[in-house]
Amino acid sequence: MTDTTLALLAFVPLVLAGTLLIGFRLAAKVAMPIVFVVTALIGWLEHGT
Repeated sequence: MTDTTLALLAFVPLVLAGTLLIGFRLAAKVAMPIVFVVTALIGWLEHGT
């Protein structure tokens, strides 16, 4: 993968956390596990490439 793609993938959890916490006004108790699972999935899917 290119560096640009990896940088964009690394930025996804930050945007997701901001969207859930600020945009949807979810509590961190709910939002952070969602962000963690998405981050883990990104890492797991990209580890093989």
